[in-house]
Amino acid sequence: MRSLFKFITMTMILVGLTACQVWRPLEAGFIEGEKSFRLSVPEGWTQHVADSNRVMISKDWPTLNWVEFDRYSFAEVNKEMDARIDENSVVTEVAAYYRAGMEKQLEMPTINELSLTPATVAGEPAFRMELNFANPQGVTFNVLAYGFIKDGNFYELMFQAPRVHFYNESLAEFEAMVASFELI
Repeated sequence: MRSLFKFITMTMILVGLTACQVWRPLEAGFIEGEKSFRLSVPEGWTQHVADSNRVMISKDWPTLNWVEFDRYSFAEVNKEMDARIDENSVVTEVAAYYRAGMEKQLEMPTINELSLTPATVAGEPAFRMELNFANPQGVTFNVLAYGFIKDGNFYELMFQAPRVHFYNESLAEFEAMVASFELI
């Protein structure tokens, strides 16, 4: 009886863990987000499939590196970032709100801005911001984010990874994904 109980308990745990699997391998090609954008991804990455509001992918594991492509309405951005952006906002103003939002989201008092430059994404004026921060364990993460506004939405294209090894290893692939990003 006791071994049957153990067997049933272990089976239930395994079934539960299998159901929690939300990452799936990707083949090289295009993927879409919310039917509003698409981008080309290289082979060997995995996609988080539990959240239909964004495209989140990782090459090694989400705690090591991840890429996020997302679209937020102005209402969502203004609420989450304590921002006041609209179609007339300039890209540098949006970038300042983005950085403040990152600090709030990560609950990090110090996020270092390494660079902020103008960029173009999907034919739209955008910002390109490089940041870094150290987590409570002392690991320094680099973040490269692009952002732009279009048709009442803020688009975020972000790559984050530990500065040592993982950031430089996947940076070119992220830049290629950004170059392939299209609005549909």
